[in-house]
Amino acid sequence: MSKRDDVSRKQLTPRRVVAVCMLVLALLALNELERLSVWFGDHCIEWMPDAEGWCSKPEQLVFSSNTRGFSSQLLAMQSSLLAFTRDLPIVAESRPESVNVATVQPSPPLTPQPPAQVVPPPQATAVTAPATTEPSTLQPTKVLIVGDSMVLEGFGIALQRRLTRFEGLSVTREGKYSTGLTRPDYFDWPSHLTALLDEHRPDLLIVNMGANDPQDIVEQGKRYHVGDQGWNAIYSERVNHFLSIAAERGVTTFWVGLPIMGQSKYSGKIETINQLVADTCAQQPMARYFDTWSVLATDDGEYASFLKNAQGQKIRVRAKDEIHLTEAGGEIMTSYFLTATKPYVSWSEL
Repeated sequence: MSKRDDVSRKQLTPRRVVAVCMLVLALLALNELERLSVWFGDHCIEWMPDAEGWCSKPEQLVFSSNTRGFSSQLLAMQSSLLAFTRDLPIVAESRPESVNVATVQPSPPLTPQPPAQVVPPPQATAVTAPATTEPSTLQPTKVLIVGDSMVLEGFGIALQRRLTRFEGLSVTREGKYSTGLTRPDYFDWPSHLTALLDEHRPDLLIVNMGANDPQDIVEQGKRYHVGDQGWNAIYSERVNHFLSIAAERGVTTFWVGLPIMGQSKYSGKIETINQLVADTCAQQPMARYFDTWSVLATDDGEYASFLKNAQGQKIRVRAKDEIHLTEAGGEIMTSYFLTATKPYVSWSEL
């Protein structure tokens, strides 16, 4: 055999190059599974921020819906890993880099005024509501949980799992990624809720929604910006209409507010939305709002990606996008919610 033939046999062929690349990509994908799932959450599931703030291009929203299946598989694999590792000690990990959630400077949040029916987070003081607006103590047999990705992931999963342990209680969880009340042209929640209530006939509705709503509202050809007086009025009316659909069918609504977010601009808009929902719930006899703003926060009320469990170990409670909850965070939110609702509903755990 000539020297040239021996050298040529040792050279990489195109087939060998492809095989090596595929092996490297597979190893990288396994190593970066959580980051990949969050990337899909940022770019394929939720509305993406653009130069004007929150994206409002329908074609991007359709793309996000088409990719939801693959992203959900990654999220399911991620959740399984988190369930296995959430109680293990975490060696010092640096805080994730900031995510540009929104680029528009938000209007100042509304001045906090505790509404009559707000159930506050831990260490807050409740304001007694008039007896005429208090929902009666419930003994539900059918619960319907609705919302956006917060219901489809961490909190919604944990809540459904806990509620199914209660005696004589059936639980249905229905959510839709990238939805809310600001874009009925993309997804009409009032119509969808009407169909769900008529199909499942629950006696208790639990709502967790609003993470996708910090964007402009366009109505009758006019654009309203988040936090403006016109935007606040329209959004409050939409929340009221949503609650009325359930009330007209004799269904009590528990609206679970959103927790503090990691990015200050985005978090300010979420705080505004929470306040509008709380104020609207206070005007609805069959609705109650539960404030969870500080449930996953530090003792100083700041955003936290990690919290200590009962054993003093640090566990991740928020996804790296600083918006969504891990299943461990969802469990904490669920425990708070069930404790906060005890005065208003009879839970009978098996």
